[in-house]
Amino acid sequence: MTIAVTIDIGGDAIIYEKNRVWNIVFITDKDHMVKVYNNGPTKPDIELADANRPTKLYFKPTGAATMTRSHGRGYDTILNLNDSDLHGSDAMGKSNLNEMPTPANGRQYVHLEIPIGVLGGESPAPDYWIAEYPGGVPAAHGHAVAKLARLTFSLNDGGRVAIHERDENGREVMSWAASKAGDIHLLFDNDCHLPGNRNDFLNYYDWVTDKSGFPPGTRKFIAGKLHSKFAKGAPLDEKMMGRDGNCDPVVIDPPPGP
Repeated sequence: MTIAVTIDIGGDAIIYEKNRVWNIVFITDKDHMVKVYNNGPTKPDIELADANRPTKLYFKPTGAATMTRSHGRGYDTILNLNDSDLHGSDAMGKSNLNEMPTPANGRQYVHLEIPIGVLGGESPAPDYWIAEYPGGVPAAHGHAVAKLARLTFSLNDGGRVAIHERDENGREVMSWAASKAGDIHLLFDNDCHLPGNRNDFLNYYDWVTDKSGFPPGTRKFIAGKLHSKFAKGAPLDEKMMGRDGNCDPVVIDPPPGP
């Protein structure tokens, strides 16, 4: 008998495959605290954010049925920072983005590594608007965008999962085994759950910088949800733009350098 493990990722999060793991980077502040819920969002099991320092964690599966990583259903609906209407790729097909962690203005980050899993997208919003920052004209992205990223894998009978500090040999922070239903379903919630037109999209530049602009790092974008669909690239009137800003996970595929 196997145990199905589902890890849902919501709110500000950057996901990419690099160094034989899924890298999941949560940008945190007083409104984004990375709360982890087990089998239902009632009371969180643990809060991962530390306001005073960045946090490095490793998600360790014990008794995994396979040790592979792949893309699954809905993967293409997760907003990709390398899309042509965002940062794009260079002439060699590599991301124009480089890792350069620089948290500022009261923000920090939680960097979580997960070595296995099928990554997909869930709960799509109808569309997004995207604009270069500052001063760019908002335009429709042109297709649905996932509001939730989902990693799934299986454990053999008796398996468990745990969060460790720093790496797989670090101190265990929290662990989960099979529930009464026989499966493990975790939610990593980094949403601010606030109304209004916050542009949390800019928080992503605490982790990555665009090497293609001059000077490097000056090219940035903002984005948010659209409440109905428009042609890709169509300019948008302010009244067409959603007021809830952006607080959804993104991927970087291919992964950021160097």
